[in-house]
Amino acid sequence: MAAKTLCLDSLALYPYFETYSLLGELYYQIQELSQAKTAWEYALRMKSDKSIQEKLNRLEQEIVLEESLDEFTTEHFIVRWNQTEWKKSGQPLREVIEKAYDELSHDFRVELKNKAVILFYDPEKYYSLNQSLHWSGGFYDGKVRLPYGTSFFERHYQKVIWHEL
Repeated sequence: MAAKTLCLDSLALYPYFETYSLLGELYYQIQELSQAKTAWEYALRMKSDKSIQEKLNRLEQEIVLEESLDEFTTEHFIVRWNQTEWKKSGQPLREVIEKAYDELSHDFRVELKNKAVILFYDPEKYYSLNQSLHWSGGFYDGKVRLPYGTSFFERHYQKVIWHEL
């Protein structure tokens, strides 16, 4: 945690809008949401920017949605999911995502340098996050986002995970 704070604090030596904007994006991608929020707030203090304001608005909504989620890691992923559900079916999920990763990295001859983020929401929260995707079974916006239902491990969900990865 000290290294993360040090990074934000050291940027005070180089107070540029672009620096904080990019830092916010980097923190966001590694699921450090509070740090992303702080960086984007600094950026907005320096310059009004519609794009950063939209990212910050969405981030604030995500923070509320993700308060009830716990974080688990696998070899290649940061997984955010409800702990109760994880206890029931977390191991099969771990196997599904790692198998998908193995197949995709082999087929495309690409390996992740950093852990990818996969977020599982209950369906109501998932659809409130992006109303324009009411028909979707998942989406990727730098993070894999999926609704979690009781029939999660049906073949359909395995295909969705594979597709979004």
